[in-house]
Amino acid sequence: MHRAPFESSLVGITGATGFVGMFHLACRVRAGLPTRVLVRGSHPWAKSPPPHVEVVVGDLDDKAALAQFAQGISACFHYAARASFRAKEAQLAHINVQGTKNVVEACTVANVPRFLMCSTVSTMIRAAKLDDVDESVLPVDSNPDAYGRSKVAAEKVALAGHAGTVVVRPPWVWGPGDTNNLPTVLRPALQGVYRMVDHGVRRGEQIHVSTFVRENEALVCTEASRGHTYFATDKVARRFRDFAELLLRAAKLPMVTQSIPGWLIPILFRLDGPLFQGKLRLSPATAVLARFEQTYSDKALRTLVGDLEVMDDAGFEAELAAWLKDMGGAKRVVRGRKQGADEELVAMIWQWLLEKSDSVKGVANAMSA
Repeated sequence: MHRAPFESSLVGITGATGFVGMFHLACRVRAGLPTRVLVRGSHPWAKSPPPHVEVVVGDLDDKAALAQFAQGISACFHYAARASFRAKEAQLAHINVQGTKNVVEACTVANVPRFLMCSTVSTMIRAAKLDDVDESVLPVDSNPDAYGRSKVAAEKVALAGHAGTVVVRPPWVWGPGDTNNLPTVLRPALQGVYRMVDHGVRRGEQIHVSTFVRENEALVCTEASRGHTYFATDKVARRFRDFAELLLRAAKLPMVTQSIPGWLIPILFRLDGPLFQGKLRLSPATAVLARFEQTYSDKALRTLVGDLEVMDDAGFEAELAAWLKDMGGAKRVVRGRKQGADEELVAMIWQWLLEKSDSVKGVANAMSA
């Protein structure tokens, strides 16, 4: 299918201080494309914006700031969310559902032509095996995960509220700049308590952040994507063991040899509070995914926009290793950005993405071609 060139006029990004949003912003800045971002007042960018980035200070509750953010943009990439299997349902509803509604309303009033909502495959979690399912398989009311349920509700808000909406459901997004998902592997490995489930034999889905960003840019430039929902994944579902070992190699940490049987995870989940005071950090979603393999087909998305990888797995792994090394190693990355409180790490990540990331360079070159 013919696809329009990458958008060259002003676009807006929510969640630009997080992993995916910051990577996307770096790609656009490197490509010389104008971009506006919504930034909380507590973040260092609120006082000292990055060069060539237009900053609006506010949050998802600030309707005046959202109106300013939406005015004059041609597309909104809505990444801002509370992404956690352990967050409280009320917090998830407030940020993910009401927050999305507020952004959608601002973009509708401002006549923003396109709206991309970043959802999640967690919308699909159920106590059953899913094997390469496509978008015709719908979320279920029995989803045990409050985060997934909040995103289902947010999808409905976006699709009903904005005629130019496209919803994208990624799995585990990985790559340089990740201080959200990556620490869930690195932290227990550093502490010597990491355990595979059933030796990591079940497959899971991932997508490299550069592929995800390229696909998202392509989707808002493709009229046929309006009103649709797509799964976005790497080409091949990996055994979790293989993916975890890729991340551990990049971090220069030992491979994991210990394993826990999958049937034990639901029992440990029920005992985590009363017996372990929550120290196991298990969730209802973990208890389901420990027993049931769930994989998704991105055929519909790739048929629409094509194959948009900028490097192969070896290149992605080498880049991740270089980023981890330059950030000071696994321990520094595990501590995370703390919502901008670690200003030094925020600045280091931003400069690295702009100046050293081969995948950012690849995406930026594609955008400006």
